[in-house]
Amino acid sequence: MIGNGGELGYWLARRFWGRGYAAEAAAAVLNAHFIDPNLGDVESGHYVGNQASGRVLTKIGFRHIETINWQAQSTGQVQQLIRVRLSRLDWPTRQLAGMEAKPAPPLA
Repeated sequence: MIGNGGELGYWLARRFWGRGYAAEAAAAVLNAHFIDPNLGDVESGHYVGNQASGRVLTKIGFRHIETINWQAQSTGQVQQLIRVRLSRLDWPTRQLAGMEAKPAPPLA
């Protein structure tokens, strides 16, 4: 899901990890987002140590912005968060590089 601030977030139950669902769903959501010419770049992030989420974001074209200390809502503890961004200009490049993104179906 991309929130009002242009931030992509996702959460999968452990039984669905490692099946490519996150990358596939994120690509579809990003495609729908970037079809609208009024919407800008998208940001996301993952905690240091969560390499799987980092691979998902890298696979779909996000680039590192910064690493910051962030208080995790789930634990209340401060952890290092890697912030990433995908620009509108980079999205067509990702499609051409094989990250297939199909047109979103019309809204009912």
